[in-house]
This record gives sequence, structure tokens and C-alpha cells, in this order.
Amino acid sequence: MQAGYSFATAIGAVALGAALAAGGGLCGLFDFPGRRVLQRALVVPLLIPPWFYALIYQDRYGISGLGTLVLVLAISSAPLFQLFLTASIVDIPSKHFDMLRVLGRGAPAHLVRHVLPLGVPALAAAAVLAFLLAWGDGASARILAVPTLTVGMYDQWFGRQQDAAGASFAVALVVASLVPTVTVWALVARKSWAPVGRLQRGSAPRVRLSGLASSVPWLMGTPLLISGVVLPGVTIAQWCIERIDRVDLVAVGEDTVRTLLLALGGTLIAVALAIVLLRDRITERARRLGSITEHVVLATFAIPGLVLALAFLWLLPEDADSVVFSAVNSTPAPLCVAMGMRFCAVALFAGEAALLRTTRGHADVLRVHGRTSLASFVQLFRPFMMRPLMAGACFVLLECMKDLSLSLVLQPFGFTTIAIRMFQYSQTQRIHDCAVWIVCLILIGAYPLSVLARLADAERGNTIQYSR
Repeated sequence: MQAGYSFATAIGAVALGAALAAGGGLCGLFDFPGRRVLQRALVVPLLIPPWFYALIYQDRYGISGLGTLVLVLAISSAPLFQLFLTASIVDIPSKHFDMLRVLGRGAPAHLVRHVLPLGVPALAAAAVLAFLLAWGDGASARILAVPTLTVGMYDQWFGRQQDAAGASFAVALVVASLVPTVTVWALVARKSWAPVGRLQRGSAPRVRLSGLASSVPWLMGTPLLISGVVLPGVTIAQWCIERIDRVDLVAVGEDTVRTLLLALGGTLIAVALAIVLLRDRITERARRLGSITEHVVLATFAIPGLVLALAFLWLLPEDADSVVFSAVNSTPAPLCVAMGMRFCAVALFAGEAALLRTTRGHADVLRVHGRTSLASFVQLFRPFMMRPLMAGACFVLLECMKDLSLSLVLQPFGFTTIAIRMFQYSQTQRIHDCAVWIVCLILIGAYPLSVLARLADAERGNTIQYSR
């Protein structure tokens, strides 16, 4: 039963998230009044943890259950489809659009019909990412009373203190996570990383809509705007006005600083590991070992964060006779390393997709001259890696700031982040006090989110007006 709920939740979140992202996808292809405002507004849900959406919908509107869980997870995943599709549109050569105009198929409907098949690999990658994030979610499911596998494992380990039963849930979660992930990702990699160069990158014009057609993206983006931006924004503002005079602003500032430092540390570890693995993958050093490492990194991201957190907890036991273990456990180091290892796959596959598609000749030159060191790799491939790694780093930073499963299990004594503080308030029925902390989370995440949106929507050529 719990496995069925987990699959239904993840698949429903992917399908509904793709539907909610329709308006954002049109922002990447067309130009219309207010396009930039709409495009930036539709990625705002990446700043808010899905479990906080669950708190809002349950407390404010009194709804829970599977449907609400699918909705909150879809709201959180919809920006991923928009960003991935927009980034793939940027790489489409302008000659495709010129040929459509020559054939008399330059109308907006024909452009959508032509571009969507070209964006299928990017949408599939977004679907895999959204599936894994929804599959590993446990906090939202517990809040909305949906008995998924993650909730069952949490209850067995921490509720009933039955390690054997919890371990069986963990094994089921790992197996059920890896099988669809490896299968789907193999198909995505085969289609999207073909060794072909890009022509005139970033030169494809954006088609300008006028008249009634200019309102279509706004209409298609309205469901996500209302459910993911307007309603939560109004609720958060009301709660802030209600509780701002009761909040310890010093504690808010300290939690914000700790959250930012922890997220930066996890992001740096993830990017550093990704660069090392990219060097081995591109230069084909220890090919078999590199392939195994790549699958291990993917598996680390695929399994739920709670399983990874418990694994780290077992690897670093509290041993009174070991000064080293005690010193390490008393710092945020295990939590920071766990975050970096879990989200390393995002930076790795973002960089790998770009490098394998455009730089095979460069890697051959490095191998011929024997310059396969890490410094030589970074020096030559830095222009190719900068954009994808920067985008991956921004996403990892946002996810580390929102993370709850790793933080709760590996939290050192006296170390509180924004996510942990909000969870503590939610457990003591002080949900309205969370509003000030979520505002701080939005403020520190606004810049990396804007950078991520800008990288996905690079500047292109002049817009073209089509009229009939």
C-alpha cells in the first residue's frame, strides 16, 4: 500500500508539474508584454520547501491527503520543467526557425509543435529530477497524512524504534528508487548527449506575440501563479504581520547565517566532486572505475535523503573513547559532506551533458599531449563548464538551504538552521511563527534563483513579429 502511494505521488507530481509549467515554457519561446515578470514569478516556488506548502494548505484551507500532496510537490517541481525547457530552446540553432519561415510555418502554433520534440530530452531530465525529489519526500507526506514508504520508514525507526523493520523499508526504497532512475536516465543520456556541436548558440530569435495571443502564456501560467505564489505569499505576509513583534530577530539572523554557510559548504563540496569526476569522465581515465563512480553518485541522489542521513549516522557513531569521532560529530562537517555528496549528481550531470556534446575533440588533444591533470582540465574546459556548473551550483544551493531530512538526523548539538527551526515550530503548533524564517529563506535564495533563471534564459537575437 505504501509503495503504491509513493509511486502515485511521484508520478502524479511529475505529470501535474509538467502541466503547471506550460506558461513558463511559452516564456522561453515567445516574447510578449510582461514576459520577464511572468518568467521570474513562475520560478519563485523553488524558494519555498514543499513541506511548507503542505503546512499552508493544511492550516489555511484545511485540506490534506494524496491530492494535496501531489499538488504541493507539483508546485515545487514545475519550475524545473520551465528551466530545463528554456535552456534547451536557447541551444536550438536559428536555422531551424529560418527554415520554418521559408516553409510558411512561422506561426506560433507551428513553432510550438516543432520545438517541443527538440526539448523532449530536457523535459525527460526534468521529469527524472522531479520524480526523485517527490519520491524521497517525507516531510510533506507526514504533514498531509499520506502513508508513503518514506513515512513508513520514519515511523518504524523513530516512532516504534524498530531498526529491523526500518531497514526493510530502506531497502525497498533504495531498490524502488534505483530501477526507474537508472533506466530513464540511460535513455535521456543516449538522446541528449550525442556528440554533435551546437550551431550559432544563443542566436535563435524569440517570436513576439500580439493581440489576444499575448495573453495565452499568462492564462496558462495563472494556475501556478495562484497556487504557488499568490496564495502562499498572502498567507506568509499575514502571518509575518501577526507575529513579527514576538520573534527573536537575533535568533533569526543567526539561523540565517548558519543556513547560508551550510548551504555554501555543501555546494562547494558538490561542485568540487563533480569537477574531479568530470575530468575522469571526459579524459577517459580509469573508464570502468569512472562508470561505476558515476552510477554511485546517481544512486546517492536517487535514494531518499533520510536513508543517506541514517547511513552517515552509522558511519560516524558517537564513541566516547574516540576523540576524533566526537570532535567530528560536534561540528556541521558530516551534514555538510552529506549534502555535497547527495547533490553532487546534479552538478556532475549538468556539466557532463554539456561537455560530452561539444568537447570530445578537446579531450582527445589533452590525451595526446598527456595533459590529463586536474589543473589542465580546468584551464581548457572552464569556458564550457562555467554555464552548466553555475546553474547546477545555484540549484544545489537552493536545495541545501531547504533540506530537512539530512539536517534533522545529522544536526549537531546547538546548530539550528532555518529549516530545522521551522520544523520545530510546526511540531509545537506554532506554524504562524515560521513566516519570518521563510521570508529570510526567500531573501537569501532570491539571488541564486535569479542567476539560475538568467542562465537558463540567455540573451538571444532580436524578436520577430509574426502576423496573419
